[in-house]
Amino acid sequence: LVYKYKIKYGPLIYGYCLMNNHVHLVLESPLGLKAMSSFMHGLNQSYAMRFNSKYKKVGHLWQNRYKDYIVQKDSYLLNLLSYVEFNPVRANLVTVPEDYAWSSYKWRVLGEKNILLDKLQF
Repeated sequence: LVYKYKIKYGPLIYGYCLMNNHVHLVLESPLGLKAMSSFMHGLNQSYAMRFNSKYKKVGHLWQNRYKDYIVQKDSYLLNLLSYVEFNPVRANLVTVPEDYAWSSYKWRVLGEKNILLDKLQF
């Protein structure tokens, strides 16, 4: 789903981490805030519909609207990526971030292939 909406709305994806109760996405939207909002709306709605269908549920999946923050400094962006990718370590799911399958760490730091991610350009 992320790839589908990436193609449709054009965000650059620099990092991610899927946890059991929340998701982190580090995105940039060259097409503006409306495109970012449409990306998140489509992604969240499609995922909720698939989840509800699979588990025979109804209604909203997410408690609140997604949170977004503007990053203006390159150093903060690197700190943000580190924070996102070390989430599984802080949650005691793994001892090192490369052991967690659902994050961008292996691609971004170790160079593994990942079609979702864009390279940072400073």
